Amino acid sequence: MVLTSVQIKSADSLFMRNNNLTEYELVKKAAQSIYASFVESIENIDSKKILVLCGNGLNGADGCALGLILKQNGANVFLLPVGEPGKNDTRQRYFDECVSAGAGVVYDILNDYDIVVDAVFGIGFYGGLDSSVAEVLSKACSSTAFKVAIDVPSGVSADSAYVCKGAFKADLTIAVCAKKPCHLLYPSKEYCADVTVADMNFGPEIFNEINPYLFELKNSDYKSLIHKRDDSLHKGAFGRAGLVVGCTAYRGAAVLAVKAALSCGAGIVSAFIPDTIYGSFACECISAVINSMKSKNGGIDDKSLLQKIEGCTAVLCGSGLGLTDGAVNAVKAVASTDLNVIFDGDAITVISNDLSLLKRSGNTVITPHMGEFARLCGKSIEEIKKQRITLAMQFAIQNRCVLVLKDSVSVVALPDGRAFILSNPTSALSKGGSGDVLAGMICSFIAQGYSSAAAAIIAVCLHNACGHLACRKMSSFCALPEDFIRMLPLLLK
Repeated sequence: MVLTSVQIKSADSLFMRNNNLTEYELVKKAAQSIYASFVESIENIDSKKILVLCGNGLNGADGCALGLILKQNGANVFLLPVGEPGKNDTRQRYFDECVSAGAGVVYDILNDYDIVVDAVFGIGFYGGLDSSVAEVLSKACSSTAFKVAIDVPSGVSADSAYVCKGAFKADLTIAVCAKKPCHLLYPSKEYCADVTVADMNFGPEIFNEINPYLFELKNSDYKSLIHKRDDSLHKGAFGRAGLVVGCTAYRGAAVLAVKAALSCGAGIVSAFIPDTIYGSFACECISAVINSMKSKNGGIDDKSLLQKIEGCTAVLCGSGLGLTDGAVNAVKAVASTDLNVIFDGDAITVISNDLSLLKRSGNTVITPHMGEFARLCGKSIEEIKKQRITLAMQFAIQNRCVLVLKDSVSVVALPDGRAFILSNPTSALSKGGSGDVLAGMICSFIAQGYSSAAAAIIAVCLHNACGHLACRKMSSFCALPEDFIRMLPLLLK
């Protein structure tokens, strides 16, 4: 579960209301949770000299309350107030209590602290940093101390990847209650470093009421979603994946997509390829049913396509397909069916010129990279990066499709308004052909009967796990898309 700043504030309010708590008591609970995460990550607290940068809002209150607990447990604590005092009564009360307990108050940062804690803004930051705050954060970042941010590093927007100049760069971020989008997206992810969650134990009734719609995807999540295969079933029971892929210039894309589909368990994998690549393709994909299609200018140009894909339980269209007139017609033909369809690669270029192709009766998955998505939604890549989650969700809802937005951190957006953010990316996947592998995997899982949403989530997690495993075996430089397919048997056994 990933929560936005608005949802966190709602959760706080609901918890206080339901449990008749004051803001002071809520901050105490938060500080206790933060302290538990603190001591799990940092040893020998009682021997540390700790500086807490405390802002004048609730994040500052959390920092002062944490400072009080640290002081009570033997740490040598100093507070450095940032901003005008008295803005928040709870913050001021904890500041005074921490000082009364023996914490020192300083107004400059010297390079003799073991730990510097950033409790200046938290989720409340937006815009930019004024010069006085920027100076404090700059000195903190320049110190040799271990740097801890409470909830969100100051200068980082909680709900996006935005990082302003002079932002605090943490070695450890303790997210209160749940992770925020900034903890998972680049470049903000780099300022958060290691992220641990201080669980507030709000209970399911609180989260049911605020209705979380963002979720983190981890490499291992595919394991809980994949069904055990029934040994009594025949190949027909595991579906027929049809792949309308390839052209003379991009034979490799077709090979990668088909091999990935074969390795993910579809009972029958049927490749629909132009006759210009039949010979070389057939040598590499001997387990697939190969349908050699009439071609023109190196790409598919066959009016019998619709009839031939009729029995497929899922169809992938576009990987390496090219943009000949015949290929464009093939995309439009596939879109006209009520089959489960995955649009990838060149098919997305065709769709970007006619979004009505997504207004179809069958289930649809579309897998654009950032450049392709820019063409689909009519925005620049820079604009998309600033609001990728919102734009991905809007597109999936408006077009009733599952959108897999591929980037260093991929996002899977569903038509029901939920979105899943992939954590722990690897540059091993940043290779041409990697997306063809992913598309083939999604097609295979949908063919077997998984929902479009489940298939996309499984494939994205599994694909990322393949990248990491290949990276460990041969480095991110050397791992190739065909190597990711070779990792599948190791991960699916």
